[in-house]
Amino acid sequence: MISTASPWWGIPLLSGALAFVGILLAQSITLHLERRRLTRDDRQRWDTERRRVYVAFLETVWTEQRRSVKLHTSGKELEWDSKTIHGFLELSMLASQPVENAALELIEKLTQNGRTVQGAPVPIKELTTASKVFIRAVQLEIGITPATKNTVRMNLRWLRRRRRARSVPDVPVNRGQQRPIA
Repeated sequence: MISTASPWWGIPLLSGALAFVGILLAQSITLHLERRRLTRDDRQRWDTERRRVYVAFLETVWTEQRRSVKLHTSGKELEWDSKTIHGFLELSMLASQPVENAALELIEKLTQNGRTVQGAPVPIKELTTASKVFIRAVQLEIGITPATKNTVRMNLRWLRRRRRARSVPDVPVNRGQQRPIA
């Protein structure tokens, strides 16, 4: 006579195997989520550091531009100070290739500003354009979508509507006559 009942050790073995598979699945999911969190935290940390370096570099460039205008009026040549060189070297270590190329273009425009002939106007427009290219490259690297003209217009409309709504006094209105209740 053949018994169809399972052996006494079958159910505990099956339970143990399923528990082990569950533990492996839970650990693999936890490991995957932890790696993603660490990658995100690391990226945010580097993005903060990069933003600090990029803003300091842009500030240094505009400071040098103002200094070049002063030197230009006195007829002297622009010489780079250690802060500018340090800022560019720090930027070169952290930046991607497009950001570094935009920074080099910005420095080239600044150098052209310092070497204009006596009495010629300093082309601030070219430096501003190069700054915008640099800022756009930084935004693309960090993952910031820049505001377009349409979004700026929409924000301005929203601000105007909000300002108008704040300027209207909060007076109760009689619904039947559409005029303030006295």
